[in-house]
Amino acid sequence: MTGTVQQENILTLIVGMFDAAAGAQFLAEFEVLLTASDDDYLAFASYLAQSETFASLYPESLSDSEFASVFIERLVADEASDSNKSWAIDWLSANLQAGMSRSAVMFNAIEALNNIDASDSNWGNAHQALVNQTAAAYYYSIETGQSASDLATLQAAVAGTTSDITTIPTTPLNLLLANYVAAHAARSVFLASADNDDDSQTSATAVQIADDLSAVIEQIDVVVDGPYATASAVIKAALLADQMAVNTELFNY
Repeated sequence: MTGTVQQENILTLIVGMFDAAAGAQFLAEFEVLLTASDDDYLAFASYLAQSETFASLYPESLSDSEFASVFIERLVADEASDSNKSWAIDWLSANLQAGMSRSAVMFNAIEALNNIDASDSNWGNAHQALVNQTAAAYYYSIETGQSASDLATLQAAVAGTTSDITTIPTTPLNLLLANYVAAHAARSVFLASADNDDDSQTSATAVQIADDLSAVIEQIDVVVDGPYATASAVIKAALLADQMAVNTELFNY
């Protein structure tokens, strides 16, 4: 379920600049490029901005303010107020007029938004939307390993994903259920051992095991490879969406 930090950074940048998933093929190519550059993400953003795809979204003919307006609208959509978007457009325009490249202002804006706390009253929803869209891109590019060469298909992979975590595409429920069964078995063995009775069926903690599995949303760590507390925001969002689907469709709570 977990991608590398490099993969998540690539996916976030692609989502921010193109409103699209990278896809498995492009993601693999971008990993090679970034590794060769010692993870120079600013240079990678510049590389992306030289593409024909970028030019189709942000023509050179756009003025600084027009470019900033198109980019901010694509980046945050309805997840921020008009006044906050106007402020961001002015901030980006000022940086462009001061000589900063389009790719650099985009990189800085995406990085800033990605690092904002989800509880922020001005940009929290926009931050969560970016995290959720990156989770959707993760699902498309890594979890299901899909690829495409056209922008429309890659954009469709994240379209409709908002700050509402239930809009993230999820793992097929049969796979999630298999994860739950495996997690249940592993946890039973562990807790039985902790009780020193070597019997997972009669363990004094068997009731706690059942409670843990029933509290699907609260027990999100049962399907993650590592501790939930150390998982990235993207992975947490994807896991929560997955388990909310299980909660609704399988357990019918």
